[in-house]
Amino acid sequence: MGIIRAATNWDTFYPDLIVGAVTGIAVGLVLLSAQAFTQWRRSRADSKFAWASLKPTVSGAAHRSWNQDFDSLLPLPLSLTGLSEIASSSPLALWQSHMRKQDPALEYLLVISRLRPQFESCASELESAFSTESLPFMRQTWMDRGGLGRIIRTRAYGGQDSEVYPTLLVASAAQLTEYSAAADHLVSLPRIEAAMARYREVADIFLTALTTLRKNLEADGSVLPAP
Repeated sequence: MGIIRAATNWDTFYPDLIVGAVTGIAVGLVLLSAQAFTQWRRSRADSKFAWASLKPTVSGAAHRSWNQDFDSLLPLPLSLTGLSEIASSSPLALWQSHMRKQDPALEYLLVISRLRPQFESCASELESAFSTESLPFMRQTWMDRGGLGRIIRTRAYGGQDSEVYPTLLVASAAQLTEYSAAADHLVSLPRIEAAMARYREVADIFLTALTTLRKNLEADGSVLPAP
C-alpha cells in the first residue's frame, strides 16, 4: 500500500499565516473597542443616574442656613460642611468626566467642596490675628475683649456693628461709638487687615457659588425651590 503524502505549498504558507494573524488581531481590536464603548456608555448612564439621585440631598444641604456665630468664626457654615461631606463620599469628578454636556450644578458643587480647607484656614487665621494683635490694646482699655471680637467678626461676615450692640455691656451710646472706633483701629493693623481681606474674599466666593448652585438645582426642574 502506498502512502499518500500531502504536499505543502511553502510559497503561500507564510503569507497565509501573516494574513490570519493580522485578521485575528483586527477582529480582536474591533471586539475590544466595542466592549470598551459599551462599558463607557454604561458608565456614563450610571453616572447620570447617580448624580440625578443625589441632587435632592445636595439641595437639602445647599439650603441649610448659615448661623453666624459672633463669638467665633468656627465652625464653618452648615451648608459648606454638608456639601463638602457629600462631595467627599461621591466620585463627583468621575461623574463630571462622563457627562456629554456639563451640569453647572455639579461644577459648582465641586467648587464649593474644594473651598472648605481654604475657608477653615482663613477663619483660623483671622481668629489668631485678633487674639494676638488685640493683646497690647486690651491692656490699655476698659473695653471687653469679647465685645470687640464680636464687632470684628460681624464685619468679617459683612454685617454692621449695630447688629451686636445689644450684646455689649455698655452704659451709653457714646461707649458703643468707642467700641466701633476701637474696632476700626484693630482692623487697620496689617496682620488683622490682611486676614480680614482673605476671609472676606473666600466667604464671598463661597456665597456666590452657593447661590449659583441653588439656582441651577432649581432651574433643571429636578429640585423644587426652597420654601
